[in-house]
Amino acid sequence: MIALIFPIAPRRCLEHRHRCNLCATHTIFFVLLISLLIPAKVWAQYGDGSGKENNLFVISTVAPASFRQTQNVSPVSLPMHDLLEDQDAYYANGVIQTTTLVEGNNWFSSHVEITMDDLKGALVEALPGSAIIITSQSSGSATYNGTRWRGNLSTMDVAQMYKIAVTADCEITFAGMPVNPAEHPVAISNGANWIAFPLSEPMTLSDAFAGFAVSGDMVTGQSGTATYNGTRWRGVISTLEPGQGYVYTSGVAGNRTLTFPASAK
Repeated sequence: MIALIFPIAPRRCLEHRHRCNLCATHTIFFVLLISLLIPAKVWAQYGDGSGKENNLFVISTVAPASFRQTQNVSPVSLPMHDLLEDQDAYYANGVIQTTTLVEGNNWFSSHVEITMDDLKGALVEALPGSAIIITSQSSGSATYNGTRWRGNLSTMDVAQMYKIAVTADCEITFAGMPVNPAEHPVAISNGANWIAFPLSEPMTLSDAFAGFAVSGDMVTGQSGTATYNGTRWRGVISTLEPGQGYVYTSGVAGNRTLTFPASAK
């Protein structure tokens, strides 16, 4: 078929008095013709005439079932302080915590699931080249000398409060999954306990310690203290604030377990 048409084309082009070998009309004609012939040739070579697609070259953006079934790729873990431009898209159900630290000592807690490396990274990012000290109640401390971290504090418990000493005011930000209080019960022993407040909204002491506090228990924050008299809390502070840490002092012998409610009543 092609052999019959091509000899005609140059003569017809001369009749149209074109300088080129093929006029525009013939060019369009041949392009259309070739576009129809090539798929037929592919089908002849690779098809079986049954109309089944499994013998054709099919382009698809969907991975083959065998690939989807056998490739079990773990999610990528990114530093929480290394925020993405569109965080809502990356953290499907995540939250963002921004905490202001002032020069001197700060009682810090996180309501976002983070690691100690996340905390250290955020502090260095906020205060590059500055001295920073992180202290825990029972797991040691870590000191940044402006170049590197030293110390034995390497793991973080989001149920615990950490004291952070910085040389200038700054803000630290984290993004990630919110802390579920039910998954992080707080061990309360006789005496002083450094505890975190693991929620993103303020909560009254009455709601936070409902059913747990006994007469004589005391909560201390950086802004003051409150004591439970068996009926109500009395003192300078009345609420727990996100990002802040507290000291819970218990007069009860032995250990108790505190689980914060997921929200205020």
